[in-house]
Amino acid sequence: MWPASLLAGAGASVFTALMSAPVDLIRERLRNGLHRSPTAALRAAISGPKQWQGLYVGVIPTICRALPFETLECGVFGSLRRWMRKKRPANTPLTARDNLFLGVMTGALVGAAVAPLDLVVTRVLVNPTRYSGLVASVRTIAREEGFRGLFAGSLQKLSREAAA
Repeated sequence: MWPASLLAGAGASVFTALMSAPVDLIRERLRNGLHRSPTAALRAAISGPKQWQGLYVGVIPTICRALPFETLECGVFGSLRRWMRKKRPANTPLTARDNLFLGVMTGALVGAAVAPLDLVVTRVLVNPTRYSGLVASVRTIAREEGFRGLFAGSLQKLSREAAA
């Protein structure tokens, strides 16, 4: 059962990344003040030499982030549920509060684990000429900002992931 659910989760992650890539690109460029409107961001993305392919800048790092995130999220949540059930008397169901706590802990743990990938995705989407790919981007950030630079903005991202 686990391999089938992992495969389904991986397929869903890739499909979601492909479908949401244009929206993610426009959102990040607006968030970082590169454009004043979604229309301007869209025009800028498709007016370059790649034309419509420009909407998919950063899709590979996005997939590389989504796959481990979704896989870890399922595994960590399941492990935490089993751990919590062992700590309770037999046949005692988990409450809504327990599940909420487990969800927050899962989001925080997995968010911390994939924070560097999340940072790379954002940098590639915002500045694709400077950050060209996953490995090159990690090297550039580590070289210019040090190892800690890979975790820039992690606290905000952890808050977002824990709440999701």
